[in-house]
Amino acid sequence: MKTIFALALTSLCLWSVATAQTPPHFRRMETKVSLDEEAPTPKAHNELSTSRSRIRNAWFPNFKQYVREHVQYPSAARETGLEGVVGAEAVVQTDGKLTDIRIVEPLSYSCDKAVKKMLSNMPPWNAAHRDGVPVEQKIFVRVHFKLELF
Repeated sequence: MKTIFALALTSLCLWSVATAQTPPHFRRMETKVSLDEEAPTPKAHNELSTSRSRIRNAWFPNFKQYVREHVQYPSAARETGLEGVVGAEAVVQTDGKLTDIRIVEPLSYSCDKAVKKMLSNMPPWNAAHRDGVPVEQKIFVRVHFKLELF
């Protein structure tokens, strides 16, 4: 009799520990609805689509070509054979100007300076739009420095 009681108590303890450690999304959810309550009706698809805003990101035409033409490979980096990527972020204002330019993935002082100079001298971008209204948007740009061997 004592062994049966011990086994029952042990299994109860194990069950309570296992239940307590089960994540809440695995537990069975029980909902009680009384008969006089009505379940909520799902919204129609067209009601959901009106709540979404239309977003267009900021962009610059032929950005890769502009970078190739306007970033000068620093001579110090070229002489040492330095290659890599410089990552920069900036904010495109509603008028298309770039502000708050900062280097977030540095490579070397001279390469970072070349990318920052190129971004600060860029012509205006096409601003981001939300529901047809121009808005500010943060962008992230990566410029690759790679030596070409002839």
